Amino acid sequence: MKKYIIVTALSLLTMLAFSAPVMAGAVTDNTGNVVLGAACEYDLSNSVYMDYIADNYANAQYYSLGTVHSGGNRQFVTTSETSVIWWQTVTKGTQNSPSVTTTSTTGDLSSTWSSL
Repeated sequence: MKKYIIVTALSLLTMLAFSAPVMAGAVTDNTGNVVLGAACEYDLSNSVYMDYIADNYANAQYYSLGTVHSGGNRQFVTTSETSVIWWQTVTKGTQNSPSVTTTSTTGDLSSTWSSL
């Protein structure tokens, strides 16, 4: 089961990381869904939190994406400047999704993060 959750999380992070132009201007509507681009909605699973940062939401060249599940003890990030998905251990119950700068590189993340 644990492998299934990790594979699912990695798949989601990879998909979202490579779809940054679609996510440009992502906002949350009044139901908690993330609105992507032209009224496409993505509803996060219960207890999953996501943080998406872009240098320019209308035409993002640099972005970062972080996610955490409050039922687990790991959070994940990736940025436009690295092809690696990074993780670190957090306290179970954490609801603050990780936030890193949009131009963070492998060198910036390696001290506190581990690569998958």
